[in-house]
Amino acid sequence: MFNGIRHNRPEVFERRKLGESRTSYQSFPAQPHPHSMLMVFKKYDYAKFADGFNTRDDTKVTRSGRASGVGLRSANAIELPFPKNLQDATDLRINGFERDPFVETIASKLASFASGGDISDVPGLLQSSGADLASALSGGSVSGGLNSIAGKFLGTSITDVASGAQYLLRNSPLMSGTMGKSVDIATNQTLNPRETLAFEGVNLRSHQFTWELFPSNQTDSERIRNIVHMVKKNSLPTVTDLAGISKAFLQYPSTVDLYLLGVNEDHFIKFKTSMVTQFTVDYGAGGGVAIMKGGKPAGVQIAMSFQELEIETAHDYGTESNDIQQSVLHDPAVSEGNVP
Repeated sequence: MFNGIRHNRPEVFERRKLGESRTSYQSFPAQPHPHSMLMVFKKYDYAKFADGFNTRDDTKVTRSGRASGVGLRSANAIELPFPKNLQDATDLRINGFERDPFVETIASKLASFASGGDISDVPGLLQSSGADLASALSGGSVSGGLNSIAGKFLGTSITDVASGAQYLLRNSPLMSGTMGKSVDIATNQTLNPRETLAFEGVNLRSHQFTWELFPSNQTDSERIRNIVHMVKKNSLPTVTDLAGISKAFLQYPSTVDLYLLGVNEDHFIKFKTSMVTQFTVDYGAGGGVAIMKGGKPAGVQIAMSFQELEIETAHDYGTESNDIQQSVLHDPAVSEGNVP
């Protein structure tokens, strides 16, 4: 028994044994659910993120059975029931673009140099091609200039001067707007845009959770109030003065680590260290503002949004360098062409 309530969770007895301050840990309801979410707030420390590694210490939470979170008992933490929604969304930045034919041929040459060619040849290649193009555009031998460029970059000779000019100059200022379209009509062809996709990175994951908390007594109401104040205290910045200038700086708010207690974490989302980006308190949970005895709200809905401080990579899921490529290359089904 603890405060008149029977508990079977180890961290409750640990808190009582150590005389833990109630200001450093808040929970709702008084007897935590078998499955809950724990939010651990920590002071922002840039040094922990400078090396690009996640700072969250999962060793404090048991991974099998009913993870009790005893190791986090003295932390600046809030424990709530599982939220109404629990989703894991990965957002990649992949955008389409049209490959410039001239730049593409240069890139292809550079790629061949990277795979064993002599990179010292590249400046001369670009310089001589620029001279050929300048000669063609300044009244010299147009056919000879374009054929010379085509030979250097395309690996073949373009004998049709009009098509060669159209291909090599299509995206230049000389062929923009109606000029380019007119050439397309005259030659009865248009440039293949060679549209493709470019991978540009991974967006930071965001999470949104909501809880509806209904107090059954005055103590529950105080718990809800303390939770709201604690979230605001940790998600808002503090201010500091500078040489007589009041509130000159805003200090970074706390970061937060999210843990799912009472579950097998291998089957659920794993969170990276985050910051609170939005916190909403609706004092009309259940469809209307109701007041209980003592003038306190009869129900409160809490909505929180978080954003992680670093991106996900395949390494977060056990992939080592080149594992994916090597596994594909050595897969018999791939080598035999039997991939569905």
